[in-house]
Amino acid sequence: MRSYLKRCWLFMLVVGFVTAGYFLMSTSKVVRSDLTKIQEKVLLLTTPDEPPPLSHTQISHRFQRRLNILRHACRRYSKSKMFHQITARPREVTVEAHWPVMNVSMKYCPIMKTGSTTWRRVISDVRKRLKTLGITQKHPHSDKEHNQSEETEDVRFLFVREPYSRLLSAYVDKLFSPNTMYWRATGQYIIQNFRSNPSEPSLRCGHDVTFPEFVRYVIHSQKTLQHRDGHFVPSHDHCDVCNVSYNYIGHLETLGEDMAFLLNVTQLPGIHGPQSFDGLTIAGNAGWVLRRMKEKIRTCMTMYEACLRLWKKWHIRGIISKTEPLPVTAEEAETISLEDFVHLAIQALNRSGRKEDRRRQKTEALTEAFASIPYEERLQVEDMLTLDFALFGFEATPESVFPSVPAQRHDNYSYFDLSQAYNGVAADHTR
Repeated sequence: MRSYLKRCWLFMLVVGFVTAGYFLMSTSKVVRSDLTKIQEKVLLLTTPDEPPPLSHTQISHRFQRRLNILRHACRRYSKSKMFHQITARPREVTVEAHWPVMNVSMKYCPIMKTGSTTWRRVISDVRKRLKTLGITQKHPHSDKEHNQSEETEDVRFLFVREPYSRLLSAYVDKLFSPNTMYWRATGQYIIQNFRSNPSEPSLRCGHDVTFPEFVRYVIHSQKTLQHRDGHFVPSHDHCDVCNVSYNYIGHLETLGEDMAFLLNVTQLPGIHGPQSFDGLTIAGNAGWVLRRMKEKIRTCMTMYEACLRLWKKWHIRGIISKTEPLPVTAEEAETISLEDFVHLAIQALNRSGRKEDRRRQKTEALTEAFASIPYEERLQVEDMLTLDFALFGFEATPESVFPSVPAQRHDNYSYFDLSQAYNGVAADHTR
């Protein structure tokens, strides 16, 4: 068993490095001239400390428990009017990945903010790998001869996520962190409809939506079924979970283990999921803000605020320790290159300690965000997410959202206050 686990981790580490190179090369055509140096920084990352992996049998049993929860809840709620499927929307087109290998065909339904981008990258990598091996991909049900001679096993799966964390992540990724597309598509709508006396810049840009305003918008859109977006609606409104016979339910919280297990089930030759995503996330996020959207961002805020929002996003996600402040001044932020910014972020990541410690920042950020929501509205969010709790086995009233006693901060740091980087004190890092 030890030998098997050792080989698995070695394969995952090697493919993680390969995936890192591939992702950085595909982030954006605009930033390709800088990718060689950025890639070197990312590939020098040490693997974060992780708990010992579960055995294949333990993970299999965990999948079975999740499936039992889903099937039991579906028997109870499958006819509920709480389901409002939105699969007709352009962003909700179900993507199925078919590759008959060793009589196995994978079918994956992506749900936004549950690791779908990572899975799409892996699926793309798998397709390239199969092409390299000379394996022709065919839809398993389109080859009559194949179906007559061999029985194809379907691996049908989706991934979900703790519902409150998914809601906060959607806000941080699409509205708090610089994202000019969502500022226009959703931010302006929220400010027009859920803010009293908005300013002209806010109406024009949609760039400064608060979390309470976002929550009021999500509650309203779910009740009225208007102005809905796949990133913000509950997971149960995706993928027709009670009418499709999924046989694996993955959780984002255990993405690495679940992904490795599913890829192993398919018996795909030499394919394993990447082990660490932090460096890749930094490079991808920075590429969008400092290149793809930079000029549009400038019309709404300074690049210093944009960089600060991005840096705080990495604090909120537990990628960089909150004790690592934004290491650039307002003047430097206006001219810093993508490569230099990523270099500073990678340095901060390497100083940030164990990933296990940084995970606590996610809970702290969640607690701070929902503490800004009136209790009555938190109850409405709970009601909106009822089916997610029942279908996927998540707790409806976690302490982080419904604390038994008011949460107390152990420092003065705020994940969402843009007037500070850390305790209001700028740090001097060697650059």
